[in-house]
Amino acid sequence: MKKLFLALGIGAFSALSTLNAQVVDTTGLDTTIIEAPGMSSPAAPAGGDDGTASPRGVAQENEEVENDESPALKRLREERMKREKIEEKLDDIVAYPLNLETDNLSSFQVLDSIAEYNRFIFTGEDHRVEKFNTTLEMKLMQYLNTKGYKYYLMEAGWVSAWMVNRYILEGDSASEQILSTYYSYNFFQMFKGLKETNDSLPPEKKITAVGLDIERDAPLALRSLLLMLPDEPAPDSLEMFVESLKILSAIHIEQAKEYAENADNDDELFDFGGFSFEFDMDEFEEEEDAPKYFYFNMMRTIRDLTQRFRAKEPEFKAYLGDRYPDFERAIKEMENWLVWIGYEKEELPQSWVYREQYMEGNFREMFKDKPEAKGFGQFGRCHITRITKVGDCGFAFFSSLNKRIITKMPELQNQLSSIGIFYGGLDGQNKNGDNGNIEDLIKLTEKGEANLFMDLNDYGDDLLKTKFSSVIVVKSNRYKENSTKNGDIVYDWETQTDFSFSLDFNYIARSLDFTSLNQFSNFSRNSLQTINVLEFGTTFTIDRLVVNMAYGHIPRIYQTQGDSLFQSVGGFNFRYTYGKDLIRSKAIELTPELGIGFMRMKYTEEKRTGENSLFGTPYYTEFYNPAFLLDGRINFGVIAGIFEFRAFAGYNFDVSKEAWKQNKNLVLDGPKTSYTGFYSGIGVSLRFSDKF
Repeated sequence: MKKLFLALGIGAFSALSTLNAQVVDTTGLDTTIIEAPGMSSPAAPAGGDDGTASPRGVAQENEEVENDESPALKRLREERMKREKIEEKLDDIVAYPLNLETDNLSSFQVLDSIAEYNRFIFTGEDHRVEKFNTTLEMKLMQYLNTKGYKYYLMEAGWVSAWMVNRYILEGDSASEQILSTYYSYNFFQMFKGLKETNDSLPPEKKITAVGLDIERDAPLALRSLLLMLPDEPAPDSLEMFVESLKILSAIHIEQAKEYAENADNDDELFDFGGFSFEFDMDEFEEEEDAPKYFYFNMMRTIRDLTQRFRAKEPEFKAYLGDRYPDFERAIKEMENWLVWIGYEKEELPQSWVYREQYMEGNFREMFKDKPEAKGFGQFGRCHITRITKVGDCGFAFFSSLNKRIITKMPELQNQLSSIGIFYGGLDGQNKNGDNGNIEDLIKLTEKGEANLFMDLNDYGDDLLKTKFSSVIVVKSNRYKENSTKNGDIVYDWETQTDFSFSLDFNYIARSLDFTSLNQFSNFSRNSLQTINVLEFGTTFTIDRLVVNMAYGHIPRIYQTQGDSLFQSVGGFNFRYTYGKDLIRSKAIELTPELGIGFMRMKYTEEKRTGENSLFGTPYYTEFYNPAFLLDGRINFGVIAGIFEFRAFAGYNFDVSKEAWKQNKNLVLDGPKTSYTGFYSGIGVSLRFSDKF
């Protein structure tokens, strides 16, 4: 009877599970779950006819339960058990923090074992996080150099590496100027750090750049050709080539300078997240709407220049002399760029294959006869994975540089370490189905920290540890754990707002037309009177939005007429304005502001008359002129630490009646004064800033 009820119960449970699984199983996991050795399924209670437990009965009924489970329910059960085992491992995990904010490299000593047992170390980044990536790349290269790693492998072409080597090895000023304008501020700071390292090293230990990639920076390649030209003028037969090259290069130089001047160089190390990376192929189209340099087309110009070179190679060889090999190699790099960009423009998968083959070929050619060579490079994370399924990069199949090397150069299979870099707070990344339990490692990392997790065999699941040897996890200050969806934690970026509060002290000069007041009271001999305003206020800046409130004191102007008449004019003003900083810089501010204001001037006169009194008989009179104003101004400020020094100019438009008042009543036959007009001033602020 018990077995009958048990069988009925199992059948009902199985049917119900099959129905529910269609709703419950929304994880989208399509990987095979490998059950850990010794892990068994939960046993269903069972007993013999006499009520005692029967081991054989338990095993039989477990088998019945497992056989009757739907595939979806079985997969969920196995996944849950696997998660429990990983969580047990995570309890004992050791994270090694990396210090990127000082020049001290001691925190990188944790890499010693990796450096000792490998010849090459690849790290894989997400290109959107520039400041952190370049800082990490520089410090890794600097530290690994102390362990015998001399070769700096670049995700850039031969020409770029040629230019970098002229700077970091030779200190060439022309290369320095080119790199500082063609590359972003963060990248140039990385090259500068490598140069400073080389300056302190003997020749046999200096860092040398190796460009593995296609030369994708065509303007830089054109500029390098100019550096390779001899000082003497080109022969007439080569004049078309040389002068066309100079024209296009000159345009690129000016564009690079303009870009460098407008670039925002104030990135913070752990401040990233919340934007998407898109590659617009229209940039390389040859249609009418394609971007051009002045009115010249870059692709067609490069194609023509390379063809002209091949048509006149003997003349170039005679003109260039010993510079010819480098010049010819740069031309070859641009020819290969034309092939690759052609695939890209046509949106063909050949572009991916061609590029990875190209990097693999350069790597093998460089190191085939250097068995002692050690090198480090930081590439896009897709290029360093050890497997061909790279879902987080959008590819169902992708044979990476790393995969090609360890497959075609088996001697390096156990001498190439790949370290994936993951970011807490970067949208669209770190999905569970793509990188296993990487979210667990992100949760163990604090905001504003970077941790190295060494041996993924200890706490990585099957997917993560097959892709990388180790991982570095960095968490943005903007990070927040947003929600849970279908069993996966969804990470979102947290907007980190720049906030500043300042105390302002301003001096303002403005001119008022006192013609009417003068006619009424003979107060001033001048029709225009300069009014000085001492303004005290506060400014709140949230990102680039500026809110300003200020109170202005107008010191009184005194005038006497003989011994019997004493006159004065003074007052105050208040304003409330909104504005927006037009310059994305922490050192310079340019802010137009619009708002409203209130201004009140007070005229007083005191007369002393009478002959019988020793001191006279005084009497006192007051007149007021209150007005509501529309206020607009533009501020230019320079920020130095906690201080900001500014100059500004503005315009007030008086929207009130111009008549003066006495005892709250308009003096209809009295003077009339308008506050409409320009003003200017200077000021200083004491700033307090924070982020929230």
